[in-house]
Amino acid sequence: MLGTLRSLRLTPAMIASCYFVLSSGWILFSDRLIGALIDDPARLAWIQTAKGWFFVAVSALLLYVLVSRSQRELERSNDRLDAVVQQTSVLHRVLRHNLRNTCNVIRGTTERLRSDTDTDTDVDDATLLSIVAEETDSLVELSEKTSRLRTLVLDERDHTTVLDLVPVVEASVDRLRETTSNVEFRTDLPAHAPVEVHPRFELVVEELLENSLEHNTHEELRVEISVRTVDGSTVFEVSDNGSGLPEIEQDVLEMDVERPMVHSQGLGLWLVRTIVAASGGDFRMVDNDPRGTVARVSVSVP
Repeated sequence: MLGTLRSLRLTPAMIASCYFVLSSGWILFSDRLIGALIDDPARLAWIQTAKGWFFVAVSALLLYVLVSRSQRELERSNDRLDAVVQQTSVLHRVLRHNLRNTCNVIRGTTERLRSDTDTDTDVDDATLLSIVAEETDSLVELSEKTSRLRTLVLDERDHTTVLDLVPVVEASVDRLRETTSNVEFRTDLPAHAPVEVHPRFELVVEELLENSLEHNTHEELRVEISVRTVDGSTVFEVSDNGSGLPEIEQDVLEMDVERPMVHSQGLGLWLVRTIVAASGGDFRMVDNDPRGTVARVSVSVP
């Protein structure tokens, strides 16, 4: 029963309507009850006056609460609208940039395959077809991440959930160990790490682990994953020994908005930032020592 009541989202207008109906019935009932119990006109007038002032005070208090609640809801709606506009702008610019570049590569490669006058003997047809396949796969991946980000942006749910971060990390690491080779994964995980986060927080773990491999060109790839508690927050870190975060990606994350001449190379980090922000957490990318990148996410402990 209590869960059902909590799930009901009563608007200020609904509350005001219910109050009007209940107060009207209370006035009629109390007037008849007081009139039946009290015969002294002077005392009756005094009680009716006190009852009237009490009704005015309660109504004023309720009006103040409803106005305050409406104002808070309006502020949250404005904040959400600003976030949607920003993320929509990011989607438009990143998609336009990535789609144009990828399609140009595919078009140029297919034209070379069709050309009979190509004198470049260093590149055979199999290599060109491999390039087309890779670019096509990147388009599919871009489409999937765009769909995920669009779902998150348009999701009107503002609640968080409690989950154990350790099994989520372990499952992602195990999956990458099966699908990748020549990568050393090191984990430093506690027995349990409950966190209060967005329901799709597992995407943060997946994207950061995949990002550590995507930008890692070191001959001996190494990825270190840790979960620890710092100052009452749970910190999830992914460290790699790659060439570091591309400067264009770092600029986008630090500016918090894309300028017309700046484009993110992918949507993975935007997806991470969106989910972490919806979780009320903090997301940072810093340089690793001696080389590489550290992705650090801090979220609340329930």
